Amino acid sequence: MEKIILILLIAFSATVSFSQDIITKKDGTTIEAEVLEITPTLIKYKKYDQEDGPLRSIKISDIVSIKYEDGEIEKFASENETKLEKDKRKKKDVLTESGIFLDFLIGYGSRNLTVDFYDFQQGTFTYSTIQLNYLNLSLQFGNKWYFGQREKWRPGLQVTWVRYNISIEPQDLQTIFSGPKNLSIVNFGMCNIFKFSENTGLELNFTMGVNVEVDFDYDYFGGGLAFNPEIKYRMKNLAIGLNYSRIQSLSSIERSNWDIISLSIGAKF
Repeated sequence: MEKIILILLIAFSATVSFSQDIITKKDGTTIEAEVLEITPTLIKYKKYDQEDGPLRSIKISDIVSIKYEDGEIEKFASENETKLEKDKRKKKDVLTESGIFLDFLIGYGSRNLTVDFYDFQQGTFTYSTIQLNYLNLSLQFGNKWYFGQREKWRPGLQVTWVRYNISIEPQDLQTIFSGPKNLSIVNFGMCNIFKFSENTGLELNFTMGVNVEVDFDYDYFGGGLAFNPEIKYRMKNLAIGLNYSRIQSLSSIERSNWDIISLSIGAKF
């Protein structure tokens, strides 16, 4: 009879222990509990051996899992772990992040300049167009904003706040000081990123805006429009590419029109 009672007690004890909810904390300790409510931030419970005891709570960020009485296990990710996962995704999506870009450009420029000559015999001015070739050094910076959730291609808006260009005659390097200077401000346009992988992609961009030119050698000052299509191969934040700039004078008489092809090297921050 005593053996039968002992067996029944053991069976009852096993049944009781099986019916408990087990909360496993991040520090490795466990709580035998009866889980009553789960909120977005808290788990509310009573200790299993204190059925009439107080209602307790524990932060979800402090626990790893709950094993319910039916054997089901629910796992929880802490706030820190969730943030790390977001950071990882953010790092993987670095190509499509919005940001500031800074580019240095070096290239070849062809310029058609209309200049005036005074005809002493006729007593009048005549105009003639000459072609000049230059080495061009440029610096530009601006912002890119990408939109949408596409993985392989994402369009956006690009604003080149400032593009400053210095033109140098190859045969006379002193023209770095007196030669033509172009300042293009607030160029609006579009940008596109085509992703090859998580770290590499191709940019196709186009902007246009106002341009101001000064040339002390030819006493020229004029305004115009700048058109700038470009293609870039991007690896994470760094990029190398080709840039074409067309500067069209707005003057009807004194004109200075440019075609500039440049190699660009830059970064996005």
